[in-house]
Amino acid sequence: MNSKSLASYSSTGPTDDDRVKPDILAPSGAASRAYGGAFDGTSASCPFAAGMAALVASTAPDLRGEKLRAAMIKSVIPMGSSVPNNDTGYGFVTAEPPKGGTAPPAESAEGVTLPEEWGGAVPAAVLDKLRAMPSSAWKGGAKVVTGRPAYKVGDGMKFGVRVDQTSAFLLLYRSSAGAYELLLPPPGKSLVLDAGNRIALPTGGDSIPVRSNMVGQQGLILIAAPKPVDWRHWGEPNALSAVATTAFEVIP
Repeated sequence: MNSKSLASYSSTGPTDDDRVKPDILAPSGAASRAYGGAFDGTSASCPFAAGMAALVASTAPDLRGEKLRAAMIKSVIPMGSSVPNNDTGYGFVTAEPPKGGTAPPAESAEGVTLPEEWGGAVPAAVLDKLRAMPSSAWKGGAKVVTGRPAYKVGDGMKFGVRVDQTSAFLLLYRSSAGAYELLLPPPGKSLVLDAGNRIALPTGGDSIPVRSNMVGQQGLILIAAPKPVDWRHWGEPNALSAVATTAFEVIP
């Protein structure tokens, strides 16, 4: 971006899986003695974005990863008739902190309490490790999908799950700030998914309301195994689990 107009060489969205990109814009055309004058492209804009990230991170010690991304998005100057969009994303970087003078409070990323046979209180670091497991870790197979790749605040959403072999399972929601929430099974219970069944949730005509605090990229994680695994003790039994993930974007 140069002089707040989109450069002709700027990459635009959507992605191959229909997500809105870019996230933010930063300037180019920066002057540098190393280059003997102004220079363009990501070589110029990336240092601006990195500097902004450092400024935003300095306002709160726990701003890392997805929480830092969410704080940066709240710090930009919105651009375009709708935000985000596939030309200018959420907007243009600014050196000023988010409104209020400090970064907004981020959601907790401490983890969730699972049924006891799945490990009870499990920290976010373990859940992040689970998300990174290969989807083919266990031949039982697992799949989770949403109705659309992007939703607006106020929409209603449904999602679906499926396994290839009858399995014990967990279904988790991960916010754009990296906070986890257990969706299924209900607290204190274990549920089984039957092989080959495609289950749409919520059932009937119900849907999950998309709320304003969900803006950004969200995720669902389905974990299936022949029987529950205690995730507090990472070891060989974990290899018998299948993990499926899906992402969806929530826009204002």
